[in-house]
Amino acid sequence: MIISTKTNTMSILDTSVSWFKSYHHPVPAGQTSLLNWLKSSKLKDQVQQIRHAPDKATADKLKALLPAITPSGTFSRRSDKDLIAHSGFICLDIDLKGNEKIRNYHQLKAQLSNIRQVAYCGLSVSGNGYFALIPIAYPEKHLQHFLALEAAFAKIGIRLDEKCKNLSRLRGYSYDPDAYFNHRAEPFTGLFEFPNRPKPANFQRPSFQPASNIQYSDAERVEGLLQKIESGKVDLTNGYNLWFAIACNFAATFGEQGRDFFHRVSAFHPDYSPTACDRKFDDAIKKTVGAQPDLGAFINRCKDFGLYQVNGILCSQPLKPGNLPTAGTNSQVPAIQVEKEPPHLPIVQKLCTRMIRPEQPTAEIPLYIKELEEKLNNLKRPLPVITQSPGEKITDPEKFVQSHLATIKANIGNRTFLPFLDRLNSFISLVECP
Repeated sequence: MIISTKTNTMSILDTSVSWFKSYHHPVPAGQTSLLNWLKSSKLKDQVQQIRHAPDKATADKLKALLPAITPSGTFSRRSDKDLIAHSGFICLDIDLKGNEKIRNYHQLKAQLSNIRQVAYCGLSVSGNGYFALIPIAYPEKHLQHFLALEAAFAKIGIRLDEKCKNLSRLRGYSYDPDAYFNHRAEPFTGLFEFPNRPKPANFQRPSFQPASNIQYSDAERVEGLLQKIESGKVDLTNGYNLWFAIACNFAATFGEQGRDFFHRVSAFHPDYSPTACDRKFDDAIKKTVGAQPDLGAFINRCKDFGLYQVNGILCSQPLKPGNLPTAGTNSQVPAIQVEKEPPHLPIVQKLCTRMIRPEQPTAEIPLYIKELEEKLNNLKRPLPVITQSPGEKITDPEKFVQSHLATIKANIGNRTFLPFLDRLNSFISLVECP
């Protein structure tokens, strides 16, 4: 914090950030004072043109020409890994889209000014949204602060733009003559606690290996795999269709109790968001009504990463009713309340509980899967790296093909896994395209 040359007062906003000539420039043009940037009116005429543009396409084209800053710090290049120094701030975007239920949305700036941790709040360049700057107590824990803020704002009915969790997130120039400034805002101290199942103080991991003929309950199997995932901080959820298939696995097998499993397996993705995770599990619950228990996608993904043992998974601690943690925050941020207590998993009386199930006949592989496999085998090798959808590049095509094909074969007749079939057909089309 330094003395502002314009206000002659101590301002928490007077800190250095990088600025860029436009949204298209990846390298900063220099550094500027965050406070001076917020107070500048040099480009207000351009902002008015955007707000009165005849259509969104025109507005977006004009907006892209405006300079921008990285509110969370200075960077050598616009990338999280190229951070030079954190500014101590997180910038929050609150768009009308996603917040339609707020009846007094036009008064939201005045409401946000009642929060002691808000240092600035003003109109976005479109004039239809707001952005706020909040100082954080532990800049090195940027993501945990954002997730805690996301949970706290969700509790009061406000949805934040999830992309704001990125360190190098851009904030384009805007102008608001009635912006709110709080030069002595209090740093936000809340930190999101990633889902993590606590172990009792006297816990000791069993040293023996289970015999190959021992069978485990689904809960034990998933718990054992999740402990390996958490220990190695492994991200199994890269790719939307795969992520949703795992959600459907847990929803079909455990119902509402599978929500915690889904949070734990999703927590290591760089774009993990508790809100998005909950919404996706809600979709999975609706989609799997009446479906048979099935963990195929999750198990196969664990096999891809070498986490699954053929002779069984050793569960380190018996499950008991109520001991599954929920994703939440520490005491300094209100925890998200659940309307009613989720149903408990059955008590596992012993570590090696034997579950006897009727033997299922081996399903015959349908013709369409055989034809798909033949097409895949006939593709020219080596398979090329493919961008299947925006932001999703398949860098290991052989592994992609084998894992998807194995998942389809293991779940014949299960409609939940139709997206895997679609992805393989799409992959074939992209490879064959001249």
